[in-house]
Amino acid sequence: MSPPSDHTCLHLQTFNVPFYTVKYDPADGMPAWVSERLCQKSDKFFSVTTTFEEISVAFEDFDGAPKNSKAEEWRVIKIAGPMEFDLVGVICSFTEALRTAKIGVYVVSTWNTDWVLIPAAKIEQAETALRVDGWQF
Repeated sequence: MSPPSDHTCLHLQTFNVPFYTVKYDPADGMPAWVSERLCQKSDKFFSVTTTFEEISVAFEDFDGAPKNSKAEEWRVIKIAGPMEFDLVGVICSFTEALRTAKIGVYVVSTWNTDWVLIPAAKIEQAETALRVDGWQF
């Protein structure tokens, strides 16, 4: 399924540096390293989502990141943004090309855009699938 529009806000950018994800039990509280990182000024991607079921952290590798938080390595494809909230079908269109290529994703949405984490070993395959589908990098 091609992009819902050819607008430049839907162009893609690959961040070919290590990203990681980790999940914690909220009953254990926010890990100290997460709280500390949230309070630091940084130019690196760091996202925390808390629900009654989990604390999910997705982050770009940084000096001092706990070694035990680095399980599976990811890369990121960022949808340029910013996008209006009435622009529908973006993630559906984006992930359809990856579904066809059998590539799983972890999506983080922000006010401006979407950050799609792709398993590091499959980033080139993902870029190819998206280009074939009409997405522009």
